[in-house]
Parts: sequence; C-alpha cells; structure tokens
Amino acid sequence: MRRFAIRVTWGLDGGPPTGTPAPDFTVLDIGERTLAGANRASIRFACRSDRPEGDIEALKDAHATVAHSFSLAMAKELRCEKNGGLPARPVLDPA
Repeated sequence: MRRFAIRVTWGLDGGPPTGTPAPDFTVLDIGERTLAGANRASIRFACRSDRPEGDIEALKDAHATVAHSFSLAMAKELRCEKNGGLPARPVLDPA
C-alpha cells in the first residue's frame, strides 16, 4: 500500500504575484496566479472579508476544514480505497 503525505500551507501576501515562475511550472488561469508542477502547486487569489480576526478556535476549524477538503479530494482523485479512511465531512471535535 502506498502512503501519501500532503502538505497544505497558506498565508497572507501583500499584493498580486510578480515575476516569472520557474520553467517546471505550468501557469493556469485560476485566481490571480496558479502554478502547477509535478510535485507541487500553488494558487493565489484576492480575498476581502469582514470576518473578524483573532478567533483562534474558528481559525483552527477553518484550517482543519481546508486540509480535510483538500485531502479528501486528493484521495478521491487517486482512487484510494475507502477514500483513504477520510470521512465525507470533517470532524472538528477534539480527539
């Protein structure tokens, strides 16, 4: 059985992307800039939100939800048996 480790990171940047991407990336027309490579990809998009900052629990839930959604999509795309054991919806209660 093959095991996959997926790392998802995100952060806030100060403006739109600049510069020329490395030649091993394909530029896609998604968001402000999307780059796809054999071993990694990135998506940059603009976001304005009135959501209050500083709610640590809400931020943890948001991070877990994004990581779950991404992992489940990858498990389905890779046709992992039983979706790699991932539930259909994220479980946000502490273990």
